[in-house]
Amino acid sequence: MKHIFYFLFLILFVTCTIDNEYDYFNQHDCDTIGISYVNSNLDKSIQAIINSKCLSCHSELNMAQGSFVVLETYEQLTNSSYDLYDLLVGPNASMPKVGSPQLTDCEKLKIDNWINNQYPYDEMGR
Repeated sequence: MKHIFYFLFLILFVTCTIDNEYDYFNQHDCDTIGISYVNSNLDKSIQAIINSKCLSCHSELNMAQGSFVVLETYEQLTNSSYDLYDLLVGPNASMPKVGSPQLTDCEKLKIDNWINNQYPYDEMGR
């Protein structure tokens, strides 16, 4: 009986970790290193995010439907008079509009990284 108690104690001791619930549920695999506007790796491309989440409203084609900001090119995106961080990533982000495909937390982290690194155009940092 003593051996069973020690065995159960050992199993309990070995299986317990110091991880807490917050760390366990907030783990993510979001690679934000090397993010650029144009990137051969689509997971690191801001253009891919903009194309999939923004161009349904912010393209030349949709100007007639009331969109006042076109985001089809790097220049249009980086020269916009709007603060991209506030619109897309910040605590009061208002884009994309409700009902449109929303940015994931990982996409927001990538955009934040891209902005903080002064909007690199490509993998070479230009």
